[in-house]
Amino acid sequence: MTVKQLAAAGGSSAHHAAQAHAHQPHHLKYGNIIASGFAPDDSDDEQDDPIEDETFSGGSTLNTTASTSSAPRDAASRRYRNLERLDASSRELHSTRRYLFRRPRALQYFRGNTLVRSSAERSSHRLELFFDLVFVGLIATLAEEAIHEHTWGGIVRYVLTYTAAWMVWNYMREVFNAFFVDDLPQRVLVLGVMACLVVFGNNAPNAEELHEESGARATAIGTYLLAGGMVFSVMTAYSFYICQYRIQIRAQATVWLILLTLWISSIFVSTRTCIAMVSIALVLEYASWLFFYSPLFKRLAKLRYSSAVAIEHEIDRFTDFVTLVHGEFLYSVLSGQPVGTGLHSGVARTLLTVVIAFVLHGMYYV
Repeated sequence: MTVKQLAAAGGSSAHHAAQAHAHQPHHLKYGNIIASGFAPDDSDDEQDDPIEDETFSGGSTLNTTASTSSAPRDAASRRYRNLERLDASSRELHSTRRYLFRRPRALQYFRGNTLVRSSAERSSHRLELFFDLVFVGLIATLAEEAIHEHTWGGIVRYVLTYTAAWMVWNYMREVFNAFFVDDLPQRVLVLGVMACLVVFGNNAPNAEELHEESGARATAIGTYLLAGGMVFSVMTAYSFYICQYRIQIRAQATVWLILLTLWISSIFVSTRTCIAMVSIALVLEYASWLFFYSPLFKRLAKLRYSSAVAIEHEIDRFTDFVTLVHGEFLYSVLSGQPVGTGLHSGVARTLLTVVIAFVLHGMYYV
């Protein structure tokens, strides 16, 4: 073999090695993560995963496969693996068929230290983009009201109402990322949550009014709770079929039910008290979501199975979402002909708005 052929072979090997490394799951803190398909390997029946306190604790644990332990697998682990094999065969059988009702399944999850998921990359679904359109319109409505009212009260109202709407969007993002199967129940869920957000957006700008003055606050809080209730009802029903997320879903749903007392009570109190109660409820709601889906909770609860995120789907989803936001940004300079006719200083301000949107778009996609 000539020197040129050796160099070509070496370059090809390096290229394949680089490709393999590029597609290997990697955690910024814990390093490379072992990934596998939905069907466990045969060797897993005789070995045990290091899923005790060392799980997600850093170091070399995440770089250790299931075959490095010599401890025999207990009966529960064998039963779970058999269920995983049955589930994997069902996934393959029904993946190309369309049904009105599908059995809920986790699209990705952790089995101990092993990331279990399909080898195919996922992109955002058209239904997700359609759902995001409502949220983008809601953001524009809340922001417009805050712009017209130059007071601290208007800013506080915008922050609280936007955060509440974002929490609903975040819950739906979790459904799309972890459990999306595009069946009839999920489409009904999306439609129901979209309807709640529309009603919420029409009442949130007047949410500071007392209960005796109008029903805006009660309607805004009621639709927020209805949207959250629909999401958690569906996810709780999923937890009976999806053992990988069961503990985390039920823990989050329990906290949400406890916080209902704060939300409902905030309807009947003064504006300042309502602000305090809603702020506490939102902070606790978001903090509980962060905690129950964090590596710390997985380690403390010693979860055999736990949640995971499809990173490529998240990136694609947020990219499409930012594009929609930029579209709403530009829509404001055309809707209702705000510039008027002719060439004047207002045209320059409008063109500057287009330049700002263009720069923001370029900064995000660099």
